[in-house]
Amino acid sequence: MAHGRMKGIPEKPKHGKKTVLRLLRYLAGNRCLLAVVMLLVLINIGTGLGASYLMRPIINNYIVPGNADGLAEMLLLLLGVYLLGVVATNIEYRLLNVMGQKNGGTHPQGLVSQRATPARRLFR
Repeated sequence: MAHGRMKGIPEKPKHGKKTVLRLLRYLAGNRCLLAVVMLLVLINIGTGLGASYLMRPIINNYIVPGNADGLAEMLLLLLGVYLLGVVATNIEYRLLNVMGQKNGGTHPQGLVSQRATPARRLFR
């Protein structure tokens, strides 16, 4: 395994489009859950960006001037944004687990590594 910067142009995937289409067929039975997970991912991204963008006004408008009442309000808002992100992430992970458990035994044989089959024989 090489360390440091990659030299040259990275290799292009051999069957990238084919692989993505195969994975989408694999997940097709969970379209509703997948849509909810995507929405939760967007909420998580939005809360992360929102919390970052709230920091500058909190520092410039409330901490530096010494406005304690306004600072308390803004910190409660910031806490709410972070809590929304945490809840969205928690629900997202739970839904992904549900999707994985539903499809656990239905994966296409091509997605399983050939190296995994000898180890499976040991635990049957």
